[in-house]
Amino acid sequence: MYVRYHLMFSLFLMSYMVLNKGMICGFLAYASAVLIDFDHYAWYVIKKKDFSLRNAVNFFLSKHKPVLLLFHTIWFQIAWLIFVFMMKFINSALYFLGSCVAVGMLFHLFLDFLYYVLAYYDLPGSGILGKSYSNKKEIIKDAKAKFLGVL
Repeated sequence: MYVRYHLMFSLFLMSYMVLNKGMICGFLAYASAVLIDFDHYAWYVIKKKDFSLRNAVNFFLSKHKPVLLLFHTIWFQIAWLIFVFMMKFINSALYFLGSCVAVGMLFHLFLDFLYYVLAYYDLPGSGILGKSYSNKKEIIKDAKAKFLGVL
């Protein structure tokens, strides 16, 4: 999903969090919902040895082999949630802040999942994003790979 959509839709999350959990939590959730995409740029810099943000964006918008994006893996999310849970017993302020970050990251992944389903599956409304594939086995394989942390 494009970063501009994360910026736009995460405003709804931020509004909700500000109203229910406070200003700091709202901004943390918003920032984490957007900045989780830093792993795209970090991967590009490490693998391609190129610091150009424009080239990184163009690379990820083009067709490429699936890459491991650390912050987008289920394993990173589980590790973060375990860390946050442990903070509940150590420091309540860190627990609160970590929970806000977790909500933002999970919201980001939910948006990615929603975009992926609408864009790549033949569902009502998939024409909005313009992509529909006929080989369902490959799509299911790609979806499994994405959420096990390969894409």
